[in-house]
Amino acid sequence: MNNSRELFRNCYDGKCKDQFCLFEQGLWPETYDRWYSEGLPKNLPDNVFKNVENAIVGQTTEVYEYLNILWPCYLPINYQPVPSQAKVLEDDEANNVRTCLDAWGTKLKTRIHGASLPQYLDWPVKSISDWEKYNELFKCPVEKRLPKNWDEVAGKIRKQTHGVVFVHAIGMFAFPREVMGLESLLMTFFDNPALIERMLDDRLEYYFRTYEKPIKDTNPDVAFIWEDMSYVHGPLLSPEFCRQYLLPRYKKLCGFFKDMGITRIIVDSDGDVKSLIPIWREAGVNGMLPFEVKAHNNVEELTEQFPDMVFIGGIDKHEIAKGKDAIHKELNRRLPKTFGRGNYIPSLDHWIPPDISFSDYCYYRDSVLNYHKNAKK
Repeated sequence: MNNSRELFRNCYDGKCKDQFCLFEQGLWPETYDRWYSEGLPKNLPDNVFKNVENAIVGQTTEVYEYLNILWPCYLPINYQPVPSQAKVLEDDEANNVRTCLDAWGTKLKTRIHGASLPQYLDWPVKSISDWEKYNELFKCPVEKRLPKNWDEVAGKIRKQTHGVVFVHAIGMFAFPREVMGLESLLMTFFDNPALIERMLDDRLEYYFRTYEKPIKDTNPDVAFIWEDMSYVHGPLLSPEFCRQYLLPRYKKLCGFFKDMGITRIIVDSDGDVKSLIPIWREAGVNGMLPFEVKAHNNVEELTEQFPDMVFIGGIDKHEIAKGKDAIHKELNRRLPKTFGRGNYIPSLDHWIPPDISFSDYCYYRDSVLNYHKNAKK
């Protein structure tokens, strides 16, 4: 069952229509815990990102290679403010509450002991003057954003064969949301659109200046734009505003990546993204993931509707957790109609959750990677 980085490229480029590769975005930490208790070995060889600074990877990437699944090998570029804005402001031990700034300078409350979702209190950018000061944190030399042993790391990234090499960019919606908060960002499109445009243009300049060296040094397979700009009922920003404010910047970003030799450009967004696909497609994007089933995304229909786009995901993770019969039914719903089209790469519709057992995931993996053998019978 060959499932390699080369196979991914061939499947993405439409050169391999008679076989699927299998790609997954990641595993939740709780999934590792469960799988280790169910037979996944713990003493696997070290992965390419062992002790590497700025690594944007799952808990243990060696697990992916052991399982013969492809994974996103993100270039370890620190794309956050430099220096980091993370700081503890106050610890309330009596109530187990910590008030702090995260790496972006967002003020939030968390638990001191025990995991929890944070409560967001404030964001660093509210005005043009705020942005001008904040943007200085993105002007350091690229060398300060790469691991100290970058040449060694870049060599390992080029040589490895199981991680699909991604250069990771925060998108034209996700970046201002990260530094303004969602509600404030949406209001700013009406109240101060000049601030939005200034932030996006400055962010583009940051990508053009910072990403050239790591791209040249590693020859990534994919440019990956993280957005997460939809929810179950549709986009968080209207398609009209996307066209007015985001599309011109998407075109420039996609043009930059293509000038750097990266022809595969993927947008990552949860939720119902169907109304945004034509906009991203017009910008030069040619791939998307993860296509959450609960958000009414149907990869069987989308692969037919947009034959020049590559779709990754769309397999209901909740069904894979229900055992072999449900897995067979789910794959029989998705794979026969997408097999042979050359624009679909199977993947769960988000990270692998802990309610999927180790044995059920292995059965799902084997079913996908062996599908072409059964299809030919």
